Parts: sequence; C-alpha cells; structure tokens
Amino acid sequence: MNHKVKTAAAFLTLLLMALLVSCSGSNADSSDGNSDSDSDSDSDTDSDTDSDSDTDTDSDTDSDSDSDSDSDSDSDTDGDSDADSDSDSDSDADSDADSDTDSDSDSDSDGDNDCPGTCVAQGACREMNGTYLAEYTCPAESPVCCSTDTTDADTDTDSDTDSDTDSDTDSDTDSDSDSDTDSDTDTDSDSDTGGSDGKTVVPDASWTCGVPEGLAPPSDGALVMTITFDLGEIHDVGDTHQGHRRILDINGGSISGDLTGSVTKGSLDLELTLSNGNVELEQLNMMSAQDGTPIFLRVCGFAPSGDNVVRVIPNFEVNKSTAYNWLNTGNFAGERILDEQAGTITLKVYDMSNVTAPAEKVTLSDPDGVPNQLWECFDVTGGKGDPIFTESVGLGASISVGDFGGGSRNIIPITGGTVTGNITGNVLYGGADFQLLGGNMIIDARYTLETNDGELILIRNCGSFGALVPTFETSATGKYSYLNENVYVSSDPGGGAGGGVSITFYKRL
Repeated sequence: MNHKVKTAAAFLTLLLMALLVSCSGSNADSSDGNSDSDSDSDSDTDSDTDSDSDTDTDSDTDSDSDSDSDSDSDSDTDGDSDADSDSDSDSDADSDADSDTDSDSDSDSDGDNDCPGTCVAQGACREMNGTYLAEYTCPAESPVCCSTDTTDADTDTDSDTDSDTDSDTDSDTDSDSDSDTDSDTDTDSDSDTGGSDGKTVVPDASWTCGVPEGLAPPSDGALVMTITFDLGEIHDVGDTHQGHRRILDINGGSISGDLTGSVTKGSLDLELTLSNGNVELEQLNMMSAQDGTPIFLRVCGFAPSGDNVVRVIPNFEVNKSTAYNWLNTGNFAGERILDEQAGTITLKVYDMSNVTAPAEKVTLSDPDGVPNQLWECFDVTGGKGDPIFTESVGLGASISVGDFGGGSRNIIPITGGTVTGNITGNVLYGGADFQLLGGNMIIDARYTLETNDGELILIRNCGSFGALVPTFETSATGKYSYLNENVYVSSDPGGGAGGGVSITFYKRL
C-alpha cells in the first residue's frame, strides 16, 4: 500500500514539472500591449458616387507613463510671470472598437450663365419688387436681369450611413501638479473708430448726409445698380485747415443694373481725411441714362478711420416726368470703393427700404478746433473790398436736368480757364456750375485752380445773384493759406472770352 502511494506521488511530481516547463516556454516576455486588426474595404464608383466600407478593428493597449516636469518662466512685457509645475501621471488603457460604415451618395449638378429670371427694361425690376442680378447679362433692349431667385442649379444627393462602434476603455490616471504664478500686467490702449462691419455708423453732427441717426451697412440692402467711374488725375491739395484734401477727377464711366447709362467726364470726387483718420466725402456727378436722359448725382459719405469702404447717401435728381422718377424718391445708400491701382472708383447703390439698422454703433466725431466743411452754401454778407484775383472761365454745353421735384436743375460744365491778379494760374478742366433755377436762382460752382507756382486751390462759389460767397481750400502751410480764412465775396458772372464768363473775388468788408 505504501509502495503504491509513493509511486502515485512520484508520477504527480513529474506531471507537475512538465506543466511548469510548458507554461514557461509559452510566456517568455510579454509586451505591454497586444493588437489584432482586420480590415475589409469594398468601393464602387460610377458617374454618381457609391461607396461601401466595412472595417473591423480590435485593439488592446496597455500603457504606463510617468512624467515629471519642472518649469520656471519669467516674462516682462509690462508684466512679470513666474511659474513652477510638477506633474506625475500613470495611465492604463484598454480599448476595443468595432466600426462598420456603409455610405451611398448620388450627386448631379448643372448650371449656366443665362439669366434665371426675366430680362426687363431699366427701372422695371424695382417696380416688380424683384432683385437685380448683376452677374447675369441681358439683351440691350431689356438690359436688366431681374428675379427673386438667384440660383440656377439642380442637385440630388442620397446618402446612407450605418455605423456601429463598440468601445471599452479602462484608464487610471494619477496626476500631481503644483503651480505658482505671479503676473503683473499693465496695458494702455487708445483706439479711434474703426471696424464698422455689421454696425451702424453715426456721422458727426456737422456732416450727417441726411442720416443723423446713423447708416446701416448698405450691403444689407438690395443691390440696385453699380456705377464704375474711370479715375483721372488725383490732385493732392495737402493738409488744409480742415484736413487732408484730395480732388479726384472722373474721366467717365458706366452704369449697370436697374439703371444703365454712362458717366460724363468732368465729374468730381472730393475726399477729405480728418486728422483723426475719419473720412468725409462729396461727389458731384453728371450722368445720363441709356436713352440720354440727364441725371445729376450728388453723393455725401463718411467712414471711420481704417475703413476702406466709405458709406454714402446718393442724392439723385432726374426729370420727374420721365421713367426714372423712382430715382428721386428711392431710399438708397451705397458704398464707395477706390482702387487707385486699377484706376477706378466703384459706387454700389442699394435699396434700404427693408433694412433694420444694427443696434451696435460706431460714432464719428470731428477733431476739436477744426472748421467743418459745409454741405450748404456759406451764408454771409458783406461789401466788396480789395480785389484778390479774376478768373476767365471756359464753359461747356449746358445740361438741363429739369424739374426733379425740388426745383429745376441746370448744369454748365467747366472746361478750363485762366487766373490773373494777386494770384496767377489756370482753371483746371472738371467740375461745373450746378444751378438751381427758380424765382431766386442759386449758383453752386465747383472747380479747381492750379497756380503758376504749383499750388492747388479748391473753390466753391455759391449763392444767389448779388450775394455770391466763395470758399477756398488750399494747403495750410502754402503761400496762399490766407485764402482758408474765407473772408471773401464774389462778383456775379459776367461775359468772358470765347463764350465763357469772368468772375472777380474781393476781400469782404
């Protein structure tokens, strides 16, 4: 009996030793992670796109990480900062993920450049309450593409997606972090107006352009027309008593949109940049519709410092008995964009009837102690003292706009001339006498002088016969800076050489 027990014990001992040897051979050194991955992918493609994708992924990951970090930092930019940081982290993660995805997609798209709406006569789109589509062209007899839908594309898309994801994650993280930070920061900032995108801009009270409560972004409205001016010479008057003045000659241009036509050479863009960077703008434009109907456009604009786009209010005047009377009564605003490199000024005009001004505002203010430029005539009286200089001004053919509802406008272009007296030089081509006819005719002449020694003088001679008052604007540091005092009066226009007129300016008593 004892012999049998001993034999059995020996047999069990040998069997146990064999098992131990076998296990030792199969578990030699194990990495901290085992990963098995199977992936199958099938894809079919034709003129429409169909894709099927099956992916199975099994992943087991074990990760141990210890990290210690010490950091000291000193920074001085109007401030000091010290920081110490210690961090220990241990992380174990196991992750299994299975994902199946099937996707089918069909897409068909086509487009063309044909007008997606209706080609109509100019002015008709506005009457239809339609939208002018500037990117499309129409025949000359119906030049405006008008529609309430600006898209011309068909697209069909079918997409099916199935996704199954199983994820198991075990994560243990131990983290110790100590951080001490001392920071002193001093910041001084002075910021002028700017960044008016999406905001209402409120002009200075001296140059409201008829919108003292402010002007919403004009592009929030519906585009009515685009006027492209051909830029001529830029006359840099320099820093005057009001700001930095530039006179931009307009050599012509074109009008497209709900109004089509052309711009007459001799129109003016008068740009004033104030010492704080804000811009005040006036334009005096002679234009005609496609059928030859005369149109006068006077533009008033303003912009915060740093804005490249000037917001404007366009004031149209056209004979109210024509098909263009809607220009006299419309609620318009616009954007004036100057591109000196391309030699163009672009004026985009929008209908603002359905626009609500944003509550957020940028308010403009003129610098203190600086004389304001005037929209209306300079209204003073006085007798004639010593003569200053005399002009002999050449004139072009009169342009009769007619009764626009606020009077009858007559425009006489200025084509040049000479200056004699205490100041000698030439009258430059451009500008005009924009006369408002009626019981008491008002003269409003705008033009530029260039003296023989190279100084530029911007002139506005305004008022009724017998009470004309000129205003001058020239370099504040130039030889003729005394003209900026604006203490002068003008004679009435008299007959001049070659069908022009002669005008003499006097010191005002």
